[in-house]
This record gives sequence, structure tokens and C-alpha cells, in this order.
Amino acid sequence: MAQLLLDMDQLTEAELLFREALEGERKLYGVRHERTVSSVNNLAQLLKSQGKLTEAEPLCCDALVGCREVHGALHPNTLGAATNLGMLLKGLGKLVEAEPHCREALEGRREVLGARHLDTLSAVKNLALLLQDQGKLTEAEPLIREVLDGYREVLGDQHFWTLVATGNLVDCLRELGRLEEAQGVLGDAPAVAAETLGPSHVLTLATRAKAARLCHAQPCSGTSERDELARVVAEMGEAFGAEHPQTRKYAAALAEMHT
Repeated sequence: MAQLLLDMDQLTEAELLFREALEGERKLYGVRHERTVSSVNNLAQLLKSQGKLTEAEPLCCDALVGCREVHGALHPNTLGAATNLGMLLKGLGKLVEAEPHCREALEGRREVLGARHLDTLSAVKNLALLLQDQGKLTEAEPLIREVLDGYREVLGDQHFWTLVATGNLVDCLRELGRLEEAQGVLGDAPAVAAETLGPSHVLTLATRAKAARLCHAQPCSGTSERDELARVVAEMGEAFGAEHPQTRKYAAALAEMHT
């Protein structure tokens, strides 16, 4: 019933039933039974989806410990729990604490699934972006390249996730000051995104914004790049709202161009 309510987006009602299920399973089966561990994870992910990250944190920790004991270190549930905890801690700004859990998920998925499985590439991406957020750009760069190469091989050059990975590498190279190399990586991605996803898709607009920022950073840039970024920010605001993360991100970049 809780899952049904969750599927109907009735989160408050679902939370009450998930809590009831967890309490009953703890009494009936004990804290380290497979069903109890699954219920801990269900409640943790529901709280996370509601933005209750602090409340979800101890449950995510408990779910990971329980999965390790019940399923073993390399079970998909365990690796998923490691990912969940790593991403939760990242969301809380606890980047250093998140790193070992992201590494655990990546190492396990490489061993079990291989280097080119989509779940493995997702784990590589999670670790790479976490390292980038910590300012460890030199360590993040080869991982971001691994993700991009993997998506190109598995999904093709025009797939959504390939375009996302292209943008991630462009951002990393720009932060490293390697602007010409970043320009080469970006290539015709804005045109590909527009053709594949449509001109008003958030990824298309973000890719155009990346191109404008790169051009503005070049020594020969003029005012046209600021104008282009201003247009992108205006289009994002109209389509997704001023508080959308991408709108806010590139509005801040536009403000930096004027300083």
C-alpha cells in the first residue's frame, strides 16, 4: 500500500505506511533480516525524495550496513545502498564523507558488471563529479573522460547522457584553464543537442551557455558572448523559472562576466 501511494505521489501518506511496515518488520524479523533492511532503504529513499536529507542519513547508513551483512559486499543491493549514501552525503555538503561510499560503489560495479556497463559508468560519473566539487580536478578529469568514452561506445554520440558527459568534461577543462581543449571537446554539441532534444530543452540551453562561457574566456572575446549567455539565461527563466538550478547557475556566470 505504501508503494502504491508513493507511485501516486502521495508522499506523506506513503511515509506513514513505510514507517509502520518498518516497525512491524523489526519486531517480527529483527533488524538484520532481508525484509527489514529493504524497508529501511525504502523509508530512507522516500525521505530523501522529500528533501529530508538529515532525517534520511542515519537510515541510509543503516541500510548500507544491513545490506553488507545480509547480502555481502558485492550484491547489487549493497552497491546501490553505497551509492545512495554517497549521494545523500554529497547533497548534505559532506563531500569528504561521501567519497569512500562512491568509491565502494564504483569498485564493486567494475568488478561485478565490467567497465562499460551503464551502472558502472554512472558510478564513475558520481565519483568524478564529487571529486570535481572538492576541487580535485586533476583526479576527476580521467574519470570524466572514461564516462564520456563509455557513453560514446555504448550509447552513441547523440545520446542524452553522452551530451551530459561532454558538458561535464568541458566544465572540468575550463576550470583547469585549458580553454582551447575544452572548445575542441564541446565541438558541435550545442547543434547536436538542439537537433536531438529540441532548442528549448534544458540541456540544449546549458550547452549553449557552456559555449558562450568558453568563448568569453578567450583573449579575443567581445560582448557577443555575454549577449548570448544573457539570451540563454532569459530562455531558461521563461521555460523553467528563475529558481531552476540551471537558470541560477548561468545567471551567476553571467553576473561574473560583468564584473
